[in-house]
Amino acid sequence: MSLTSAVVEDDPIAAASAVALRHTSDDVPGIARQAHGQAHDKAFRHATAAGKPVRDTSTLSRIRALAIPPAILLAWTEVWICTLTEPRERRRA
Repeated sequence: MSLTSAVVEDDPIAAASAVALRHTSDDVPGIARQAHGQAHDKAFRHATAAGKPVRDTSTLSRIRALAIPPAILLAWTEVWICTLTEPRERRRA
């Protein structure tokens, strides 16, 4: 199946497979980016599914490496980040 036909068929799992990725869903617990601090600060934090701040340095480094744009620029206000840490597990569409 080609990527084009997978996308046309609205099948995210097939689309991911077509380009050697693994689809994950935001229906499962993950890490969320949340507004934090004063509105003018445009600050945010990352929180676990339990609502606790992510403080693990390796996890924060991995999140920074994703280069998610600031919410203010592109209306990226709801960000879900997969918690899988192995490179093969982390691939997502």
